Amino acid sequence: MAELQYAGECVVETVELISSAGVLHDLKPTCLEINIFEDIFLVNGLTGNLTFTDTNNLLQNLPIIGQEQLLLKIVTPSLEGESIDFTENALAIWKVSANKEISTGASVISLEFCSQESVRNQRVRVSRSYSDTPSKIIENILTDDRYLASKKPFETEETIGIRSIVVPNVRPFKQIKTLM
Repeated sequence: MAELQYAGECVVETVELISSAGVLHDLKPTCLEINIFEDIFLVNGLTGNLTFTDTNNLLQNLPIIGQEQLLLKIVTPSLEGESIDFTENALAIWKVSANKEISTGASVISLEFCSQESVRNQRVRVSRSYSDTPSKIIENILTDDRYLASKKPFETEETIGIRSIVVPNVRPFKQIKTLM
């Protein structure tokens, strides 16, 4: 691969939209901008937006209703193995934030996306008692199918000391914050 020429340089390999009906559409040729945000204090998940040109009236024909999935892979040149890869764990589209007509039959559309764990965090609550180390409790909340059901690899730093806690019907990320 070529050497880096400037800070933030990347190669977009995959930008595909999967509609709620299962139709796959490649957005890479029409992609204008991708912004990715990560915040461990406020949002507790990956969020971002994607802006692309639309000459096929995808909002009506696909249709885009805010329940789609986004397959995204971005690679940094010259850094082997360094990539942002959401081709196996798709991102969730949750909002069509802009639809501006730029000419007859052509529009610029912006979609808001987030990680599947962020979506799941809004749908489920943790309500149970634990008696374990904080790191094991957090691991359980992240991987348990009743809670966040994350299949992503993650690293935890082992903690010491058994904690006996009762989680009173709270969102998973809020409980993880409490344990931190």
